[in-house]
Amino acid sequence: MVKPFSRSLLHFFTGFWFLLLISSCEEIVTPDLITADPVIVIDSWVTNRPGDSYIKLTQTAAFNSPEATPRVSNALIYLTDNFNRRVRFIETEKGSYFPEDNDFTGKPGGVYKLSVRLGETEFLASARMSGVPKIDSLKYSLREDEPLFEDGYYLTVYFQDPPGQRNYYYWEVLLNEEIINDKEISISEDGNVNGQYLNFELPFFIDKALADSSDRVQVNIFSLTEDAYKYYQGLDLLTKSGSPAQAVPENPPTNIQNGALGFFNVSAMDSSRVTLME
Repeated sequence: MVKPFSRSLLHFFTGFWFLLLISSCEEIVTPDLITADPVIVIDSWVTNRPGDSYIKLTQTAAFNSPEATPRVSNALIYLTDNFNRRVRFIETEKGSYFPEDNDFTGKPGGVYKLSVRLGETEFLASARMSGVPKIDSLKYSLREDEPLFEDGYYLTVYFQDPPGQRNYYYWEVLLNEEIINDKEISISEDGNVNGQYLNFELPFFIDKALADSSDRVQVNIFSLTEDAYKYYQGLDLLTKSGSPAQAVPENPPTNIQNGALGFFNVSAMDSSRVTLME
């Protein structure tokens, strides 16, 4: 089971995001002016693996707030699909919601609709789950004292990219079951390699100082919709625009209706593992 909330950077960047939205390079804003009504943030993933679907609710806060990302409780959450299923998500800890049916899994090709009700407000979203290619193998290479590379283990994933359609992927790397790229946005698309058999080297390495012989590495690949891919592109741009001299980029596009931030992700997933050996 993947650690809850590991795939989303929303909880890490919400306070920073909120500051960018209300600041400008043309005007100095004093801390006591950094106020606005809070906005609900919905971090939601539905996958094809049991125990790996979740919804997290937070809200924005002023940058000088002692709690940057307050969690939101007491929501009524349902997920429906075109297989005539209706699943309630139950709050297991503050702001964290999981399927009432522990064995619930999404299905590639399924269309999923999310309803999140808080008081009199209902937030709605829908998305279709794309299929994901099966990882044939995962290999690594140890690079040391090479001018263009930092010392560490570099991972290459081998898989067949599905032909005839544009495909978008989200990548996750775990070392001994702990996610180690959770502060980065690792996405890719098959623009110029559609339908080819790929040996894709991940844009991420494992620091040799953090790894030992016999450590276990796992790589997860998630399918993304085009909208989700654009959302993560926008989020990546936003989080890298920290200089006051830079123009504030547009908000990442959301697929959630009625004023919430965040994204409703519906993704198939595949995994591969390898053990590091000196």
